[in-house]
Amino acid sequence: MANLLSDNEIGNITGAFGDVFDTFKKDIIVYKEPKKVVSDLDLGFLYGYGVPSQNTNYVYTPVSGVYPALVSRKRSTKSDVNIENINYPQNRIMIKVENPARDFINNGKTERISIDDKSYNIADGDIQVNFLSKIYYVYELKDSK
Repeated sequence: MANLLSDNEIGNITGAFGDVFDTFKKDIIVYKEPKKVVSDLDLGFLYGYGVPSQNTNYVYTPVSGVYPALVSRKRSTKSDVNIENINYPQNRIMIKVENPARDFINNGKTERISIDDKSYNIADGDIQVNFLSKIYYVYELKDSK
């Protein structure tokens, strides 16, 4: 079956779409569950009685990443939007990210996502959006309280 667009035309169109992403992108910070790192292992408490209790010998190392995303805010005049008996909250945030951000968000536990110094939680999993040969992933976010 013949394509309506040549490979060169597809490259030009997806390049222009990538330029739109690069023009309107905003950096988001994805915070993951911190890693527990053992710092000083003291085995002296195993050899007898009367030894003082062991001090805390671990620290939590924060894990985060900064990724570009398109951020869109959906606002409604009603308190809830009802489409086919499904209620959507009045104010919702949608982010569109590329594959590196998706991999970071989906691997491990994501505690929150920070956009413009406000924190959000992921409301639902990602939805893949294809545009010719370009692939993006969309997440719906809700306010973290």
